[in-house]
Amino acid sequence: MGVPYLPPGPATFDKHLPEGFYISRWREPGRAEADFGRFDAKTVVRNVYILFSKSEIPIAAEDQEIMDLVDPSTPLPPWFTEEDLAAYGALYEKSGFQTALQVPYRSFGEDINMADPIVKHPALFIMGSKDYVLKFPGMEDYINSGTVKEFVPNLEITFLPDGTHFVHEQSPDEVNQLILSFLGKHPSNPYLMSKRQYLIKDFGARLAYLFAILHPKRVLGVITLGVPFMPERSTFHKYLPEGFYMSRWQEPGRAKADYRRLDAKTIIRNIYILFSRSEIPIAAENQEIMDLVDSSTPLPLWFTEEDLTTYGALYEKSGFQTALQIPHRSVGKDFTITDAKVKVPVLLIMGGKDYILKFQGMEDYIKSGKVKEVVPNLEITFLPEGTHFVQEQSPNETVCANSYPSLSSLPEFTENGPHVIVFLHGFPEIWYTWRHQMIAVAKAGFRAIAPDYRGYGLSDPPPQPEKALFSDLITDLLGILDALQISKVFLIAKDFGAWPAYVFANFHPERVLGVVTMGVPYLPPGSATFDKEPGRAEADFGRFDAKTVVKNVYILFSKSEIPIAAENQEIMDLVDPSTPLPPWFTEEDLAAYGALYEKSGFQTALQLPYSKDYVLKFPGIEDYINSGTVKEFVPNLEITFLPEGTHFVHEQSPDEVNQLILSFLGKHHKFVDVQGLKLHVAEVGTGPNVVVFLHGFPEIWYSWRHQMIALANAGFRAIAPDHRGYGLSDRPPPQLNKASFVDLITDLLTLLDALQISKVFLVAKDFGARPAYLFAILHPKKEGFYMSRWQELGQAEADCRRLDAKTVIRNIYILFSRSEIPIAAENQEIMDLVDSSTPLPLWFTEEDLTTYGALYEKSGFQTALQIPHRSVGKDFTITDAKVKVPVLLIMGGKDYILKFQGMEDYIKSGNVKKVVPNLEITFLPQGTHFVQEQSPDEVNHLIFTFLGKHV
Repeated sequence: MGVPYLPPGPATFDKHLPEGFYISRWREPGRAEADFGRFDAKTVVRNVYILFSKSEIPIAAEDQEIMDLVDPSTPLPPWFTEEDLAAYGALYEKSGFQTALQVPYRSFGEDINMADPIVKHPALFIMGSKDYVLKFPGMEDYINSGTVKEFVPNLEITFLPDGTHFVHEQSPDEVNQLILSFLGKHPSNPYLMSKRQYLIKDFGARLAYLFAILHPKRVLGVITLGVPFMPERSTFHKYLPEGFYMSRWQEPGRAKADYRRLDAKTIIRNIYILFSRSEIPIAAENQEIMDLVDSSTPLPLWFTEEDLTTYGALYEKSGFQTALQIPHRSVGKDFTITDAKVKVPVLLIMGGKDYILKFQGMEDYIKSGKVKEVVPNLEITFLPEGTHFVQEQSPNETVCANSYPSLSSLPEFTENGPHVIVFLHGFPEIWYTWRHQMIAVAKAGFRAIAPDYRGYGLSDPPPQPEKALFSDLITDLLGILDALQISKVFLIAKDFGAWPAYVFANFHPERVLGVVTMGVPYLPPGSATFDKEPGRAEADFGRFDAKTVVKNVYILFSKSEIPIAAENQEIMDLVDPSTPLPPWFTEEDLAAYGALYEKSGFQTALQLPYSKDYVLKFPGIEDYINSGTVKEFVPNLEITFLPEGTHFVHEQSPDEVNQLILSFLGKHHKFVDVQGLKLHVAEVGTGPNVVVFLHGFPEIWYSWRHQMIALANAGFRAIAPDHRGYGLSDRPPPQLNKASFVDLITDLLTLLDALQISKVFLVAKDFGARPAYLFAILHPKKEGFYMSRWQELGQAEADCRRLDAKTVIRNIYILFSRSEIPIAAENQEIMDLVDSSTPLPLWFTEEDLTTYGALYEKSGFQTALQIPHRSVGKDFTITDAKVKVPVLLIMGGKDYILKFQGMEDYIKSGNVKKVVPNLEITFLPQGTHFVQEQSPDEVNHLIFTFLGKHV
């Protein structure tokens, strides 16, 4: 605004300005200081705004200073208030004007050595038509004639008719509209924040499972605490006693009445005490659930008074209405899913003392492996002492940033931006329940997101809480991801959140990287017939304030037994008021929960989370998990039991839960210490046969994304390191000119030893083929085979330093995708061979370019220019230079490498087979130099066929 782009260097417009021009005066050291020094800062700012809001250039006579041009009686411009002036004056009173006089006035014309002064990005220039800058000699013509667009080709210019030099303050609405319109034309790349992981607990696990089923493309993985995925067709609920807390809270009004007797803080206190036990809370006929907690019972050791206060304060604000509706009263109402399998990676963390395990059949369901029938890629971990709130109880074990994996062993960001983990809470929890895990994963380099469900915490309640469904949570989650421009995630869920998390992964596998659940396994959706008593939970809860309800729930659900009330009892009656909170749940935690539930109420919470089938004591649950049945639906499931863990295992044992989460997340990206450097390694798959992909120039591990996924799906373990100085790997020491291919060979050998891999298949591209061949010759016992597409024989030029990393990569992909060798004339550099208007190859997207650009912006090209371009031929004296392992060479028929003198004859005549006797050669007729990215399906097929011959 106000000043167009002027290429750096000595300016010429000021050569024609009169002596008294304000810029000329303020360039003289000391003159402006003396002029300004006669006034306070507020008066100086006042004078400048009056002078520069005019349409004429301020010019002082010989015996005048610039400040003398202002009549003290002149009013401020009508759009600049006395409050505005006071704000500016106060700040300048503090900072002074010394820097403001130096920059810009005394630094015009500074030579910043810019070789290419063209601005290549889209630009918007807003100017007031009465801006005095237009009176600078030649300025108006420079703008209106289009000369400025020679330097800013993608420039839009807008004049506001009555605008002055301060047009953004004078006409903010119009300027805002112009800015927003411009931004709308050039939205930020959604893939810069693309990969998300979901961390979910309690009923949040239900949401996570559902979300992963419904939106698998949005989920990278799911971690759930305390709740496995359970199909709705499960029958656990048929065997629950009448006084069971879920039965009671599914009765509309009963929990509300029970809670109404207590404040939010007490409710949270009771819940943490109840649910931190290893027994299911069951009320007698004349009891309510809150009555099950003795008020003298202390909080769990790991739940502090501060924690309780936090929960209480938030539930005091939100109330429990939504929390009672979702999940308790909406189970089984939502989905008919034909293929109820969760296909993303999942980690289930269970406290060994989680009362969920007492649900009939639950322990068997988890430990037998039945849960893996619906969650095939499931890992299960038990924390021996963990309760239902294990993430709060043992936070460091759940996610530990100070042990394994260390910060340096986790990726700083994915190929398109930082890893994002989405935590989904359970009942009666709110986002706050994940405080330990969020801090830990953030310290480890992840982005942590934890929403409050609708009607929970600080989120708005739905218009009709009694009609809330799990499908609402999935829709909400999808909306959050879209609003935040998130394409793929890990889900970490707890309690009832596990079910929607799994379903989301099932419906939308492209959105899910993995799932971690706590406390509840995956149960495929189906129809639930569990009886719900409208009003009963409301009545039960309504006897207490929100804090007391939360207190009772934590007390009840921290036990290892299912809370079951007698005929004359309500669930709240199961808590002795003297029962302390679990030691890991503080009064501050309770206060936080209580305050939020006081606001939201429990109605939505009663509607959604609880079905009778998500705890180990639920009928059949233990068998469902332990028998392996759950893995029929979640094939890639890992299961971990924390022996002493309760239903709140993530709060009870946060250290253990943190450890498990980071270990799970670190399986696909890690950093390995190699010769004093940390090399980034991407990995997928767990098969016995290992394939190592070696990238070329200017590629990084990401160039193998298509092949890695395909091989992992076929049962191989796929590994792709970034070479030293490439991508996320450390740069070598300052003696860079000594770097050579020997280093890459040693790096590869050390990497394999560090990963305890004895023999591998090598797949290499471009200059990566050279270390692959040499490695096969020097270390044949480490080789199963390798593949080489081509070797890069040309030299890279140093001219890439003139451009940003993204432009360099763009130019290389355009140049090297052609069928001709890029050759520059005597007065040209290689980068000059690319016309900036040339589009990218059709198969290389803007998102791909952004990924490469971001990583090379970090690593630079220094190592990439040394290796391979300046170290070819310096390394080895090999007496028997034959490659004796089987080799497949895949060449694009239009690869420019074939135009190297003698190259096509060397390959097609069979001369190459003199040094590679077991060589197969395949040409892809339309393939270019980047054939693995251009034609991934064909290349994958060739690789599979070759592997099938030699595995």
